Parts: sequence; structure tokens; C-alpha cells
Amino acid sequence: MRELPGGYSLDRRVDLRSDKKALLLSEGGQIVLLLLLGLLGLIFLPSVVITRKALLIQAAVLCLGLVCGLLLHEGLHGLLMRLGGSSRIRLGFIGLRPYMQCSACFDRRSYRRILLLPALLGEILLLAAVILVPADWKWTLYILLIGNTAAGWEDISLLLMTRSGGAEALYQHRGTVAEVYRKA
Repeated sequence: MRELPGGYSLDRRVDLRSDKKALLLSEGGQIVLLLLLGLLGLIFLPSVVITRKALLIQAAVLCLGLVCGLLLHEGLHGLLMRLGGSSRIRLGFIGLRPYMQCSACFDRRSYRRILLLPALLGEILLLAAVILVPADWKWTLYILLIGNTAAGWEDISLLLMTRSGGAEALYQHRGTVAEVYRKA
């Protein structure tokens, strides 16, 4: 659906830049997830000794992987928005954090898919990679997995904060702002 049809009114608006409670849930959740996943890595991943050269290579792969992972994550949001009917999609940045936005409205199912699929797909692929790579690369890919999880938490927290919409609700996603519209 491209535009908000008549008969709908704004029910809830979540702005992750200006709403302190929403920002705390999103950022606080990311910090808790980072700590929890780091602890799990310390418990379950092997300790390895690597050479300085290997460390530099893995650091470069990690930096490149984090940047590419964020852009692919947001790119998949954009692709799903396009498939959901949006004709105009824009990539924006707040500092170094990318986000996708559009002015189209989505039904509840499409909105959930747009928010969750990039995080889930990234988690599955990175977890498979962590399992399959040699021991000296596991931490590098695990850190990428943690980064993807943190990026995905923002989407999950938006979904949690906008879940009150109901079956007939429509959703707009404008980067860090999510709006829920109900039939009046």
C-alpha cells in the first residue's frame, strides 16, 4: 500500500531519537545483548593463539564485515519495503548508523517481515559460518554475529513498541520513527 487510506488516524508514534523511554529500551537492550552474547562466546568458543599477521587480517575482515553487514541488513529492509509496495526508499545515517525509510504504509504482516527478516537471515547465516569455520576464525565471525544481533535488536524493539496496532492497523517506517495507524 503506497499511501495512508482515508479513515485512519495515528494511534502510536515511536521515535528512537527523541523518545527517551524508547531509546533506553532499544540501546539498553543492545548493551545487555552484547554483554550476554560476549559471555556466551567466552563460555562456548575455543581460545586460540594466532599470529600478529593473522590478527591483522582478521581485524580487517571484521571491520569490513561490520560495515558490509550493516549495509546488507539495511539493504534487505529496503528490498522488502520495495516488495511491500513502496516506490520511494531512502538510506539515511545518524552518525555512523544506517537506516532505511519510506513513506509507504504496510499491513501488520508485511511490517513484521520488513523488521524481522534481515536480522533473522543474518543470524542464521552468521551462526552457520561460526559453526563451519576453523577455530582460529570463530571469534571473528562471532563478533560479526554479535554486531548483527545488536543491529537487529533495534528492529525487534520497534516491533515490540508498535505491537498494539491490531489486525487492521497500518504501519509506516521512517527510519528511526515508526507510526501505527488505526481505523477511526
